[in-house]
Amino acid sequence: MSVAQELKCACPHCNGRIAYPASAGGSTISCPHCNNPVALAAPAAPPAAPAAPAGQASLKCVCRHCNGRISFPSNAAGATIPCPHCGKETVLNAPGVSPAPAAAAPRAAGSPPPPPSAAAPARAKTPTPPVPSQEELSEAPSKKKGGGGGKKVMMIVGIVLALALVAGGAVFFLKGRSGGGGMSILGPKEELQVVSFELQKNQGTSLVYVTGKVKNNTDIQHTSVRVDFKLFDAADKQIGNASDYIMILEPKQEWDFKALVVEPEVARVEVDKITSSK
Repeated sequence: MSVAQELKCACPHCNGRIAYPASAGGSTISCPHCNNPVALAAPAAPPAAPAAPAGQASLKCVCRHCNGRISFPSNAAGATIPCPHCGKETVLNAPGVSPAPAAAAPRAAGSPPPPPSAAAPARAKTPTPPVPSQEELSEAPSKKKGGGGGKKVMMIVGIVLALALVAGGAVFFLKGRSGGGGMSILGPKEELQVVSFELQKNQGTSLVYVTGKVKNNTDIQHTSVRVDFKLFDAADKQIGNASDYIMILEPKQEWDFKALVVEPEVARVEVDKITSSK
């Protein structure tokens, strides 16, 4: 059995988030948060993002409403489209890519041409001090004190070492500042940890859930935290997935998750991954 497509909706009673496979669309279940009946919406064909022309690079961004991944051609950067996941309007943007500039308005006949922009003055390059050779360094101690040659060599060595330290510090600063804050997959015993989980049947119904706790082991707040599980049958073959997520998980706090399972033949479950946006 192939892994079912996952859909999401919000409970109309408690506004709790519910994730469910597309095969369950159109059915009514008890809300895993407040136990009130919730009608699961059937999947609809999502509007496709603009396709990239042949030979043109494709970019990616996330929906500002549901964090869903969207691929689009680079010439569509800055455009507003309906999100293919949640249907809400979102702006296509990507780091380091600017929207295409608007075409200049036609100049009226007889009007003088605009003055040319002044070219920015070229930045003067800082001359690199010469590096002393090994022969000069070995001869420096033998120079006479009154000659001044030894002092000059030592001054050059000091300048080179100072420039090397400054360059090393700049590289360290850039490395420390590089990187993005997009979606991150965290190990089960690192920043976010699945403390416990089990298969649990909801009393009075035939519904089954994966329940347990996720703990934020850091001193920072995590948003859009999601836990995913793999579902297996008695023959130990994967038959589907189950997941649940929470918008905010505070530092050092635990989250009681409850992921809906729609495959009745599930016999075993294991943690797949935990994701979040810091």
